[in-house]
Amino acid sequence: MVYNFPVPDGYNVSTVDLNLQIDTGYPDTQLDMVYFHPPLILGNGRAIAAIRDDSFSFDGKAWQRWSRHRTSANPWMAGEDYIGTHLGLVEHWLECEQLKVNK
Repeated sequence: MVYNFPVPDGYNVSTVDLNLQIDTGYPDTQLDMVYFHPPLILGNGRAIAAIRDDSFSFDGKAWQRWSRHRTSANPWMAGEDYIGTHLGLVEHWLECEQLKVNK
């Protein structure tokens, strides 16, 4: 859990609680996706792709799942990647989604 994670301008809120699912093989197995509470909505009303309000409940909250994954161009590197590098990727996903507004 990361509380009060900053969200770029252009969303319905300025901070969210962020949840990561960490599998038992971590740090050798990659982190994947991200979960937000409250759900994020773009200020212009444009739909965000590959999200869903999950039935996953933790900390007394329902979470919005962002289905985002690493690619072969950016694979998980055991021994180099960790929670911090994944959070950097989450920031990138948020920024990229916001940039789609201008297209």
